[in-house]
Amino acid sequence: MTILPTSAGTTVGTYQYFVNLTDGRDWSNYTLTFNVVAAPINNPPTFGTVTLVNQTVYVGSSSLSYTLPSASDLENDAISITATLQGGANLPSFIVFSNSTNPPTFTITPTAALDIGEYNVTVSLSDASNFMKSNYSFFVIVPNRPPAFSSSLQTSAINVGKINPYSFNLPAYADPDGQSVTVTLIDQATGS
Repeated sequence: MTILPTSAGTTVGTYQYFVNLTDGRDWSNYTLTFNVVAAPINNPPTFGTVTLVNQTVYVGSSSLSYTLPSASDLENDAISITATLQGGANLPSFIVFSNSTNPPTFTITPTAALDIGEYNVTVSLSDASNFMKSNYSFFVIVPNRPPAFSSSLQTSAINVGKINPYSFNLPAYADPDGQSVTVTLIDQATGS
């Protein structure tokens, strides 16, 4: 015998059925009771309506701390919060994720030119059953900065007809991201 509580018209409540047993001559009557209850709805944990914000940090600058919003679950299930790069790869070593508290935080400290780039970070929230999951993304951007002189270049005068080569000293220069720098002299008139 099968009773389908999902059939049309069946709602939450208590239902009683009579079950008759017969051997063709005599019969027995039994009462069978079913309690139809609503299956619990399991909503995914969320950061609410908050959109995560892209973060920009420079190589060699002080650490950037990014605190996410507090996560919540409508059913008050325990929440697991993880962070990976998009596609599931581990975060690079200079992006440290701390999920020991809610709200969780990122500490971002790029220290080398190799850290320059854009990193698509995915934060996943799942409830205790790992059944419902919400994903949020943001970018960690470590931009490349151009090299620069420490002071302005000075205009110099050259005497026409002078036989000896002209030499001059450039001010100090450096790349703020620690990359090597190549100096090239280009004639503005000819482009070479």
